[in-house]
Order: sequence, then structure tokens, then C-alpha cells
Amino acid sequence: MRKIKSSEDILLINNRNIQLYCTNKLNKILGCFLIFIIVTANANAAKDPDSLLHKLGYSIIPTPQQADLTADNVLLDASWKIVSKVGDDISVTALIQYAGKFHHLKFNGNGSKQILLNIEPGIVKGTTDPELNKQGYLLKISPQEVQVTGNSKAGLFYGVQSLLQLLKKAGPEQLMLPLGQIRDWPNLQLRMIHWDTKNHLDRIASLKEYIDRLARIKINIISFEIWDKFKFPTDPDIAAIDGFTPSQLQDLVNYGLERHIQIVPNIQAPAHMQWVLNRSQYAHLRADGSDYQACMCDPETYKLIFSLYQDIINATKGVDYFHASTDEVYYAGVCKKCAPYNPENRSLAFVDFVKKAHDYLAKQKRRMIFWGEWPLAPEHIKLLPADIIEGVLGSSYFVGRIEPITEESYITEENERGIRQLIYTAQTASLAPVNFTGGGRGQSMENLYRWFTIKAKRGNPIGSFGAGWDDLGPHSELYWLGWTAVSALSWNNASPKNIERFVASFMEDFYGPQVRRMVDIYRDMNTLSDFWNQSWDKVVTQVPGTGSTRESYGNSDGKYPFPHPINSYRLPSPAIPFTEGLNVRPVYANGKYAGLVTKAELMEQLATSVIYRLKENQQKAEHNEYNLRVLLTLTRYLRHHARLFLSIDQLEKKLQVAENKAATGDANGAVEALLFANGIGKNNIYEREETVTDMKAVFAETRVPGYLTLERRYFDQEETIGIDSWIANLKEITLKYASKNKLDITPIRHILDKGIYTGENTGE
Repeated sequence: MRKIKSSEDILLINNRNIQLYCTNKLNKILGCFLIFIIVTANANAAKDPDSLLHKLGYSIIPTPQQADLTADNVLLDASWKIVSKVGDDISVTALIQYAGKFHHLKFNGNGSKQILLNIEPGIVKGTTDPELNKQGYLLKISPQEVQVTGNSKAGLFYGVQSLLQLLKKAGPEQLMLPLGQIRDWPNLQLRMIHWDTKNHLDRIASLKEYIDRLARIKINIISFEIWDKFKFPTDPDIAAIDGFTPSQLQDLVNYGLERHIQIVPNIQAPAHMQWVLNRSQYAHLRADGSDYQACMCDPETYKLIFSLYQDIINATKGVDYFHASTDEVYYAGVCKKCAPYNPENRSLAFVDFVKKAHDYLAKQKRRMIFWGEWPLAPEHIKLLPADIIEGVLGSSYFVGRIEPITEESYITEENERGIRQLIYTAQTASLAPVNFTGGGRGQSMENLYRWFTIKAKRGNPIGSFGAGWDDLGPHSELYWLGWTAVSALSWNNASPKNIERFVASFMEDFYGPQVRRMVDIYRDMNTLSDFWNQSWDKVVTQVPGTGSTRESYGNSDGKYPFPHPINSYRLPSPAIPFTEGLNVRPVYANGKYAGLVTKAELMEQLATSVIYRLKENQQKAEHNEYNLRVLLTLTRYLRHHARLFLSIDQLEKKLQVAENKAATGDANGAVEALLFANGIGKNNIYEREETVTDMKAVFAETRVPGYLTLERRYFDQEETIGIDSWIANLKEITLKYASKNKLDITPIRHILDKGIYTGENTGE
């Protein structure tokens, strides 16, 4: 008799029996047809682990490659013992620690049932790529024993993470698992996310918590864009006062390595290098006078950059890679020491830098990751070292050419050269945790899915890159859905087929099964964030451009013909009476501002709804409650922004009332309206201060105060509207009008100084 090995064998035997049954019992055709449907559905479910897990009520992110699971369950409780054949490994620690943290289960091991952890090279061979197979594991679940066996330590660790996600509450102090087995391995070797620190500084304890979260979703590499947040021994003055010391960075790296995550240093050079070139001792290395980019034809530039490389290599021992960020080197070769400045020489200057950086890093046994983009010409890709890794496969960084043709040329040339790539994605809109609409800096979830399933297949990717840019994103807590999607699609490129179900599974895993309507909350925050972004005017300031900064020097098309003045984002000040008769011309009742006021009313209601839903979920969340507090304080900020328009509209209407009262000789009525307008303005300032103070306090729990985010924009931008100075001007006008009309100044001055309650509610 043939030995039955798996559920697929059972399905095959069942099919044969059904065929015989149907042949002999023609009068039961309808019943046979129904049985065929059921068996076929089960067979398809076995081939689609995502659907099978969903059908059984379980979830694993990323979805495993193969799952043969049944509807029967085994119950786990504290009596189960953990047996390790690998000694005191992080996999054992993680199982014990996170069974307690996520499931409140502490194993005492006084029973006969066990969880067996082991390493057996070759237990799973899912591909012909040995680097992928190393990360493979086998998870077998029977009534008496759960076996987690990895091809390597990394595979065992990933198997434990899947086991922890698979556990589901069955009752008081009881968990359950489905009987069967899972065979799993990744499709892509490197699953990389991005820590960008240009505008903030995370606490080390926070980063270690992030590492633990990333390990849960099988991320195995982090591009740490360090900027000035590291005390380079070559020149400690480059660093921010609270920057990481070499020993602190190495400690963080070691923490990651133990969890099979490499923290790869990312140094921005030779462009985006103002964090170094803004210092007087390096001003002579600026290309064409701009601190944005270093001169790429000066030997001293390479000496400086490679010394920075070496400092951070020394503080990241055990790491195999180095991200030499050639990001947006738009002005390659613009330095007077270079060849004539033209498209070909710009490309060759770019190639020369990459080759020199590669050779330096190769001697340090670091494989180089770079950004292959404009001004690199496709025809020059063949000049690049074949073992470098291209970091922007699938992106559209091809300014100045016909994008689809140029992009296809890049991919074709890289494939012929043997250059591997990272599938590039960006994760967030500016003030929301996900971009559902596809506009702005972040890719929509649908576009991200298409990037992996369609566009990236044209290349030869070794991994993926989930960018988390700090110039538009106010807090790293907003990146988790995007980072998780990147890992899920990198691990198993055939799943999830249903992106909506994936998002729902993420919410349950990230916050716990009791939270409600988090998808709606994310979507509504996206709407609020879009309103915030679109409501500001981009205006030219009085600050002259000197050409020393990127903003005044040029853009991706090239150098400006003359230095541009600096732009800023702001809104106009409210109207102010301009005659002794209190005549006023409202600003926010006209043109686009009237439309913004109308929309702000809807946004205020939406934000309030989000706040109540977040408060409700704070009581229900089992994990990552801090994430909800970040979302909550951001939503309060977004609601305040909507209320700003409503407040200005209301105070301008009060000014119109004052104008009408003054025209009829009702001085008391006019002053009363002015006092109400004053109170509305002061109430808005009070709410702004309260909101911003709360935001800073929440951010400071994970970030070093003073390096919280791009404070000038997110925290202080509203001050450009000038409500403070408007209140001072209105006070002077009010007192002057009251005095001219022989009213008692004392109570009026008191109200102007102390403010009045206007009836606006600043709470929930």
C-alpha cells in the first residue's frame, strides 16, 4: 500500500474514489458534482496558504509559501514545555518572551506536551538559491508536539515568529493552533526598510523596540540614514550634541544581528551633503558654491567621504553591506575642477564616484548599495561594478528623459550587467499612516502591490526597500503598514492576492483582535492629511537666494540660471479694520479661502470622529498602544488646523458685525463684537499651544527632545499666519475706537488682556 504523506495525497485518493463512485452510481450525478466542488475548493485552499489561513480563522504575516493545515486544533497552555536542541538561542528567548507579551502565556513545562526547536540544514528546500533556503523552516503541529525546525538559525527564528503569530486565544489561559504543517522560505533575500534621521533623533530604547517589531514580520536589513546623528571620530563636531557614540551604535547593531537584522549605515554623499558642507572647514569642497553637493573631482572630497565611511564601518562590525547613498546627484561634474559640464560628463562623473566608493568599500568587505538614477545614463551602466546593488528598481527617478523608455533601458542594462536590484517603495503621506489615494510622497497600497507583482518582475531583484523619508513624515509610527506590506510581498510574491484582506490582517496582528474600524481611521487620516497639505499657500519670501542651498541653487532639471529666493508655506492673516469707522474687507470669505472654510467644517467633523474612534480603540488595543497615541495627537493637530479656518471665518464675521454697528452709531455693540473677535483669536492660539505641546510630549517619549521632527513646518508653521500680531493690532484699534466714542476703557482693556470664553470647545 502506498504511504500517504500529505493532505495532497488524501485529496488525490478522494478524487479517485469519487470517480469510481460516480461511474457506478450515475443516478447520483448531482451529489457527485457537489462533492467535486468541495474537494476542488479544499485542494485550491491548500495551494493558497493565505486563503486557507483566512478560512480557518488564522493569519501569518508574511504569508508562508506552503501550508497543509486542517480545521482540527490543538490546545496549548502553561503545562507545555519548550525543548531546545540549539541551546540558549534568540529563538528560544523570543518564543518565551513574546508568548508572554502577546498572549499572556508563561510556560511552566510540567506536562508531557512540548514545543521542540531544532536546526536541520536541508529540512526545507524551496528554491535553487541557497541564500533563500537558509531562511527556510518547517513548522509541524500535532496533538502532542509542535516542531519548529530551521535550515539555519535564521530559519528557526522565522519559524518561531510564524508560530507566535499563528497562536490564537481559545479560552482562559489557553491558546490553540491548527493541526498540520507549514513549509516556508522567502522569495527575496533582502527585505530592507529605511530609518531616516535627518530631522529627528530616536532614543536607543525605541529603536530596539522597532527592531523587535521588524523581526516579527521577518525584515532582515535596515538602511540607517544617519546624517549628523553619529559622533564621527574623524570630526566629532559634525554630530548633533546628542548623536550616537560609536559604542552606542555598535550596541544597536549587535542587538539587530542577534535578531537576524543587519543595520546598514547609509551615508548621504556626495549630494544631500549639507550636514557636512554647511561647516566652514569644508566650505572649500562645495560644488559651485552650494552646500548641497561636494565637488566630485577633488581628491580631498573622497578623503573626507571615505573617512566618514570608515568611522561608521568601525561602529557597525558584523554587517555585510554599506548604503553609499548617491541620492539625487543632479549636479555631478558641476565643479570647476571637473570636465566640461554636459550630460555625458555628468553621467561619467557619477560612474567615477560609484566605482571609487565601491573599491573602497570592497576592501572593507562591504557590499555596496547605491541609488542608480539621473544623471546616470543607461549606456554607462555597463561601466559599473557588477556586484553593486541598485536601490531604486521600479521608481521613476529619471528626470529629463522620456521616463518609460529610460526606465526600461536602466533595467535592461542592469540585467545584462548582472546588477541586482531592490524593489523601491515609499511608505506614507505626510501626516497619515498610509496613502490610499496615491497622491503625495507615498505610494498607495494598490500601487505598492502592483510595484511588486508587475513592474519589479522586469528586473532581477535581490530584495526590496521600504523608504521612510523624514522630510515629510512626522513620526516613524506611521510607516508600519507600509513596511509590513513590503516584507509580506518580498517574502511571498504570490501572496497576498487580496490587498484589502492583508490590510485587515495587519490591523488585527498589529493592534489586537478587539480593535475596530482601524482601516477607516487610516483612510480618514489620509483625507485630513491631504486637506492640511493642500490648504497652504506656497509663497516667495523676502529672503534672497544666495545659491548656497539646494532650494535656491537648482532642482532635478539642473542649476537655476540665477539663485532663487526662498519659498515658504503660509496663509494670509485675518482681515483687520482699516478705518476709524471699523471698515473691514474679509479675506477668508472670498476666493479659494471661502472654499477652504467650507471644507474645513467637514474636516473638523471628520477629525472629531477619528478622535473618538481612536480613544475607543485605546481601550481595546492589546499591542502598540503608543502608536494609537501618535495617531491621536496627529489627528488633534489636524482638527486644530481645520478649526483654524473656522475660527478666522468667525472672527471676520464678528468684525463685519462691528462695522455694521459702528455705521449705525452703536459704539457699545461695535466694541462688543470686536471683543468677541479678540476672544476667538485668543482661543485659537490657546488650542494651538495646547495641541502642539501635547504633540511634542507624545513624540518625546520615543525621540530626543530638540530633535523631534521637522518642527519648523509641523509645529510652528501656523505662526506665519500672524494671529498673535493680529490680536495686538485689534487691541490697539479697539481701545482707540472706544476712547473716541467715550466708552469706559478699564473693563474693555481688562477683557482684551485676559481674553473671553467664546463657547468653542477644544476638548473631545
